Amino acid sequence: MLLNDAALFQNTPNPFGRQYHHPIFPAGKFTKAHIVFHDKSGKLLKQISVSGVGNGTVKMDAGALSSGSYSYSLVVDGETVSTRQLVIAK
Repeated sequence: MLLNDAALFQNTPNPFGRQYHHPIFPAGKFTKAHIVFHDKSGKLLKQISVSGVGNGTVKMDAGALSSGSYSYSLVVDGETVSTRQLVIAK
């Protein structure tokens, strides 16, 4: 797989309250892809599996997360493709 072809776009809306969407583009053949969420200290909070190739969207319910800033990354076959920031405002 060419990791340069995979992409993770900014979540919308940002900031958001409870639910938001992550536009993604996993490209080529891959064995395993997922989005991981970390707090500011780097602690892993959540992992969502990604399936399929091409344009897609992952939806997440952030009800269990506190207001604040977080990072999320697209990881394909063990390699981080892209990392973005999100803000939760409740």
